[in-house]
Amino acid sequence: MGGCMTEELTSEADQQDQSELLPKHVSHVRTEAKTHGGGGGNGIYYHGGPVMHGNVPVYFIWYGNWSGNSATTLLPALIGDLSGSSYEHINTTYTDGSGPVAGTMTLSGQVNDNYSKGSSLSDTDIQSVVAAHCGNLGNCDTSALYFVLTSSDVTASSGFCTQ
Repeated sequence: MGGCMTEELTSEADQQDQSELLPKHVSHVRTEAKTHGGGGGNGIYYHGGPVMHGNVPVYFIWYGNWSGNSATTLLPALIGDLSGSSYEHINTTYTDGSGPVAGTMTLSGQVNDNYSKGSSLSDTDIQSVVAAHCGNLGNCDTSALYFVLTSSDVTASSGFCTQ
């Protein structure tokens, strides 16, 4: 399964470059962020953005060659096992003022995509993959989660895991 990869730093120059990515100073926050109508003193605070209420539909788009890969059975099982679990239930302590997050999700659909945008995907390509399949999956439900899961031979040319 694809994912973020890092390379071992071998040269002194590489190690010096890497040190620039590490914070040089650490400041401790002495007050908590002010809430805007939610949060229950649990360390999770609402800052005005949209919240996913109710049972959240989840859709998987398997991009590339997933033949014989155990992820195609493991990840759907994970969604089912997490939904309503005590781990997912932590999210029910989060509210936006109109009610708490439900803490449940359902795998509502899956589809295979055989490299419709090639083997190197830009952010725009990934959006196009979702747009091409969401109508058949969840009628492009804006309250759903759409995951584009790429096989190990697919790379991302911008965005997540590339910077």
